[in-house]
Amino acid sequence: MLGRHREHFIRKVCEATRAEHVEWLDFPSGEMRRDKQGNILWDREWHQLQFLPAADPARKAWETAWPTHRTGHNWDAVGRLRFGAAHEWLLVEAKANVEEILSGCQAADARSVALIGQTLNATKAALGVTASCDWKRPYYQFCNRLAALHVLNRTGTPARLLYVYFCNDVGDQRRTCPASEESWRAELAKQDQHVGLAVDHPLHDRVHKLFLDVQCIE
Repeated sequence: MLGRHREHFIRKVCEATRAEHVEWLDFPSGEMRRDKQGNILWDREWHQLQFLPAADPARKAWETAWPTHRTGHNWDAVGRLRFGAAHEWLLVEAKANVEEILSGCQAADARSVALIGQTLNATKAALGVTASCDWKRPYYQFCNRLAALHVLNRTGTPARLLYVYFCNDVGDQRRTCPASEESWRAELAKQDQHVGLAVDHPLHDRVHKLFLDVQCIE
């Protein structure tokens, strides 16, 4: 989308967030890595809150809220939204199949587990979620993204989350690809019920959904 349908994608993102425009950050580059097949990779996704300036209060707060020695959060895209003279960060997660929304906490180090649990619990409390709701499985990624969003806005760095749900991708025996927004919403309703978020939680106006056909059909 960003490489071949950028204007279409920008228009849809602005409609979803009500922003006037969005500018995308280039992905970090210059460090050679290899994928599982041994192919060379020069680019990587932004991790955790590394896209912020070093002196940003949210970046400093994150260092005490999450295990930063791990790869942690990988963002599918990072942008800057414009609302008049104001700018806000936009963090994007994109999903093309139902299996992608399922995940569990893989941390093994006791200190990391404790810190993650502490920050997830603080986020639940701030958003009015019952403490007994399990945020470590099976929707861990969604919950830890909410934790990052909470830290950003709590420390005065305005940010929003955008979930892009692609429709009509090609599935197989391992991947269930919804064909419509209605099919996606049926699956997301299970997530919302498990996570325990109220419709009008304190960050509801900063979490957006965009249902997008992979063929860019209006």
